[in-house]
Formats: sequence, structure tokens, C-alpha cells
Amino acid sequence: MIIVEFFQALILPSVFLFFLFLIGVVLIFLKKKKSSIIILVISLSFYYFFSITPIADFLILPLERKYSYPNQETIERPNFLVVLSGGVKGRNLSLPSVLGDSTLFRLNEALKIYSLRKKKPYIIVSGTSPIQEYSKEALFGANFLELYGIPKEKVSFEVFSKDTFEHAIELKKKIGNQEFLLVTSAYHMPRAVYAFRKNGLNFIPVPTDYQAEKNYTLLDFLPQPKNLRKSNLAFHEYFGIIYYKLFK
Repeated sequence: MIIVEFFQALILPSVFLFFLFLIGVVLIFLKKKKSSIIILVISLSFYYFFSITPIADFLILPLERKYSYPNQETIERPNFLVVLSGGVKGRNLSLPSVLGDSTLFRLNEALKIYSLRKKKPYIIVSGTSPIQEYSKEALFGANFLELYGIPKEKVSFEVFSKDTFEHAIELKKKIGNQEFLLVTSAYHMPRAVYAFRKNGLNFIPVPTDYQAEKNYTLLDFLPQPKNLRKSNLAFHEYFGIIYYKLFK
């Protein structure tokens, strides 16, 4: 698991471009001027492309477009709602600051659905970090939901799964074949759907936390950290989908 996570991190644009740039710098000291210039130009060019809004959106939009938000009648149907955790920050922070951005968006979607539904669903928050297993991300999520008004008897959490595929395996033990709403980020939904269908679960995709933008200005063609993050997210998801299809 850790080896896969390490390799997955290496292929992210922000990581492999850094190492490519580093190689170019080393070649300067080795007095290989021509090779160093080529590598530095390539690394800086790709850094620019992956850091502008149109390119970042081009990468992440196919993931976000795959599943649309269900209508209210469909939202009302299942008795269960599952939220997939998406990371937490430092363990010494209080709620909601401790929650990662994606986790916060997903939990807010669960709160919205819960408040709008006539028949209140039972919510399960699923997952923990594959590297820092002690983090128990789902516990933070469940505490957040309780903090913002959902009764304790309507919330539970699952902290044994360390990736999307394991989410499905563990939730199968809890829910079986019962229908449920699956809440996760829109860019993450294709990988989640593949894993959950592979394990035979009965669910309705509910995407949230959209990243792609619609209209562009001149500023969107300047490098921005938020766009490099979007490119990283897209690479992470494409790698995950390919890995699941080959090895799961």
C-alpha cells in the first residue's frame, strides 16, 4: 500500500517537475550546458501548463462530468448516506479547521441533504489515511456532523479502510445490498463508482466539491498554485482508476 502511495506521489506534476528541474540544475554544475538547458526549459514549460486554469480544467473536467447530481426524488429514496473522507490536517486543530478541504465539502453536502430530506438518512463516514492510520479521519467527520446538529444516533464511522477500494469492502460489511447515497468529490467519483460497483454495492452517486471553472480571464493564464493542485488531483485519480482496473 505505502509503495503504491509513494509511486502515486512521484507522478504528480508538482513532484516530478520538481525533480526534473533539479536534474537540470545538477547538469549545470556538471557542465553539461546543452542538456541542462533542454531539461530546464521542459520542466518550466510543463510547470506553466499544469499551473494555468484552462489546462488544469482540461485534465479534471472529464472526471467531474461523468456523474451528475441526482434529482430530489432520488435523493429522498435511500435510508443510508455514505460520506468518503478526503483527508485531515494537523491533529492539534479543532473542528472544523482540522478537516481537509475536500472532506469539508463532502460533509457539508451530507449536512445539506440531511436538512432537506423529509425522512432523515443514517449517515456513515468512511475511511482513514493509508500512511497515518492513527488519524481516524472518519471519526473527525462524524464528530463534525454531530457538532452541526445531526443526532448521534444518526451518525457512525468506519476507520478500517485506507483507500477507495477498501471503503467499498468495509461498507459492504455494514450495509450489504441496501441502497445508499454515495457522497464524494466530483473528481473522485469515477474511481469511487468503479470500486463500489466492483464490490457489488447498491448506491446512487452524489458528486460535490467541483473544481473546474467555467469562464476565463487573462489572469487564468498566469501560473497559480490552485491550478497545480487541480492537475495533481487529476493525475492522482487517473492513476487510481488505472491501478484498480489492472490490479483489483
